[in-house]
Amino acid sequence: MPANMKQRIASAFTQLARSGDVDKITVTSLVEACGISRQTFYYHFQDILDVIQWCFQQSVEQTALLCRKAEGPQQAMELFVDSAVENHPLILRLLRSQLRAQMEALLIRSIRDTLVQLLRSCGTPLDIPLADVDTALDFYAFAIGGLLLQHCGQPHLDREQLAGRLCRLLTGQLVLFSPQLSTLPKVSEA
Repeated sequence: MPANMKQRIASAFTQLARSGDVDKITVTSLVEACGISRQTFYYHFQDILDVIQWCFQQSVEQTALLCRKAEGPQQAMELFVDSAVENHPLILRLLRSQLRAQMEALLIRSIRDTLVQLLRSCGTPLDIPLADVDTALDFYAFAIGGLLLQHCGQPHLDREQLAGRLCRLLTGQLVLFSPQLSTLPKVSEA
């Protein structure tokens, strides 16, 4: 029952956030929307930010599960992009709220957590220092977060094409700088 109540509260938050000003969502408005007591709310969550964090974590787990079941990296990235497009309007609303700094951190952490889960599911041992893995995960999380925010709101987004580019970037097929380069590469107009 507690998980169902958490989901019920989270769903009410999501509905309120999609239709109104995120900054005006209060514990009172949530308990009224759910038809529960404040005590029930506080049994499951500390505050509104805790609800948002739980929503992000649930989304990460669901997306990572879908991606792990994908037939390959391209399909996994397409599912990832689909999730980002579906949640883009809500994410933008959250980023426009007074909680922007916390939302940016949550977004990046969510993308990073998804990447960690995908990396673990590959099962391939990495022969690089842990500090380098952390740096690469941070780099990819920030890069992917920025690209998704930039592209996912486009009305005619080619999701498959964006997923393909992200997949090539993550798998090392799209590399601009390599150790062999002594100068910056020339970019073709193709």
